[in-house]
Amino acid sequence: MKSETTSNYLDKIYTYNTQESKDINNEIEKHTQDSFFRQFCRVFDELDKTISTSNKTFKDLVFTKEKKKVTQVFQVIFISFYNLLIQQNKIIHCHQKLAKQLEGVYDSHLLKLGNREKWNKVDRINLANSIIGLIQQHFIPRKSGDHSIAQWGQRLEVLINQSKTEQANYDFKIGLCTISKTKQKIQVSKIIKTLVAMTNSCKGDCYIIVGVADTQRDADELPHGFRSGSV
Repeated sequence: MKSETTSNYLDKIYTYNTQESKDINNEIEKHTQDSFFRQFCRVFDELDKTISTSNKTFKDLVFTKEKKKVTQVFQVIFISFYNLLIQQNKIIHCHQKLAKQLEGVYDSHLLKLGNREKWNKVDRINLANSIIGLIQQHFIPRKSGDHSIAQWGQRLEVLINQSKTEQANYDFKIGLCTISKTKQKIQVSKIIKTLVAMTNSCKGDCYIIVGVADTQRDADELPHGFRSGSV
């Protein structure tokens, strides 16, 4: 689905019972909200990793002169990464070389943005295609069975931040065994039972996050079983 870029279009999306709202909700139901979230996290994490290797901010990397139309420039580059990482199912071969390629990319390839007060989806697609052509040499096909976990850093942070309010689809375990001052007891079977119970009662993906204590008391028990403390 190709969206518009105007605030009027966004108003229609968030207005109940409009055709635009129905269309986007149909897309979300078709692909699932969790799938969109994972894809977004993967693209964002790879873009963030690329920028970080340059030791610059996004604006300092892509602009050499006046920094304008920053939001639109970010959209174009994000869409380019999305096309290569998700739609073409590729991975980045070298983040440092990719960052080098993006240096001053606004002044070399996106100056058209600065000449317009407004832009439309055709402008956005054309500009994204030009960036794809520029940076695609730094992407290689994903090998069969190569599942990127780059997005899980962002996913884990979200889960932990939600832990005080929502726990229907996930649970925390301090480790694969219980810990006390006198003994350790393997609890893999208990973890599996918990995961099965969650999947039987909740919609969507369920998670058991190992390495996170539910309570401060559990965290305080950690040194008794391992040669390290909690963070």
